Amino acid sequence: MPQPFANYMLDETAKYNLEKLALIVRKMDELIDRFIEIATVEGKLSDEQFVAISLFRKCLEKANAIYAISEEGVEASVEITLRNLFEVYLNSCYLLENDSTFKKRAYRYYFFTLKAQLDSIKLFIGNTKDAKLVQENMNLSEEDKFNFTKKRKEIYVRLATSSGLDLANMEHEKHYEDQGHKFSLKKGLSIGKGSKKINHPQWYSLNNGPKNLRFLAKEFNMEPEYLVLYSAWSREVHGVNALDNVIEVRDEGDPFMKDVTEYQSIGFLLNQACSFSVRVLLLFSSFYFNRGEKEELRNWYEEKIRLDN
Repeated sequence: MPQPFANYMLDETAKYNLEKLALIVRKMDELIDRFIEIATVEGKLSDEQFVAISLFRKCLEKANAIYAISEEGVEASVEITLRNLFEVYLNSCYLLENDSTFKKRAYRYYFFTLKAQLDSIKLFIGNTKDAKLVQENMNLSEEDKFNFTKKRKEIYVRLATSSGLDLANMEHEKHYEDQGHKFSLKKGLSIGKGSKKINHPQWYSLNNGPKNLRFLAKEFNMEPEYLVLYSAWSREVHGVNALDNVIEVRDEGDPFMKDVTEYQSIGFLLNQACSFSVRVLLLFSSFYFNRGEKEELRNWYEEKIRLDN
C-alpha cells in the first residue's frame, strides 16, 4: 500500500495555479466585507441581501477548501469541492441575473432553504413512517424533541414575518403547506421549462425556472462544462469511478493502482477553480460595485490574474 503523501509533489503548472488561486481567495475574502457594507441599510441586511452575501461566502468557502486540499494532493476531494463551486456559481448567476428579478428569486431561495430545514425537523418529531424509523434509531430525549419543536416554531416565525414571502399568520403546519402553492411547491405541479412535472424541484425551478442544473447551465452558456466537467465530478461524488484508480496491468497480471494522493490532474483542477472563482468575483462586483470600483477590480484582474497566464 502506498504511504499517505509519500510521493506527493506539485508540478510547476499546479504550483502556479495554486498561487493564483491564493490571490483570488484573498481578494474574495477582502471584498466580502465591502459587499456587506454596500448591502447594509440602517445597520441591517435584508433577507434578500442576506441570501446573496451567503452565496458569495459559500463560493469563497469552496475556493478556500480547494486551495487547502490541493496542497495535499487529494484529487478526488478537489473534484468534489469543485463540483460544489460550479453549482453555487450557477445558483449565483441565476440569483443576480438582473435587478428586476433579484428580490423574488432571493425569496424563493430563502423559502426553499427554510422548507428544507422544516423537512429535516419532521424526521425527528413527525409521525410519518420515515420519521418513526429515524426516531427509533436516534434515541432522542425529550429535551431533543423540545428543541426541535422550538426550532420549527422559530422557522415558522421567520416565514410569517418575512416581508418578501407574504405568508402571514402561519401558526400551524397545515396552513404552511396550504400556502406553499405561492411558490409552486405542490407535488406534480408544472414548474419547469421543458417538463410537465417536477416532483423534487430546486429553488431555481420555481415559477417556471430551469427544471434542473443542466437547464440552468444552458441558460448561462455553460452546458459544455456541465456535460464534460460536472458529469465527471459527479461520478466521483456518487462513487461510481473506483476502477479509474487502475492505471495499468503489469506483466504478471496484477493491476497497478494509483496512490491515494495524486497530482497528475491537480494543475488542471486548480485552473478550473481559478476560472470559476474569478467569475464569481466579477459577477458579484458587477452587481454591487459602482463604475470606479468595477474598474479597480478589472485592473487587479488584468494585472494579477489574466496577464500572468
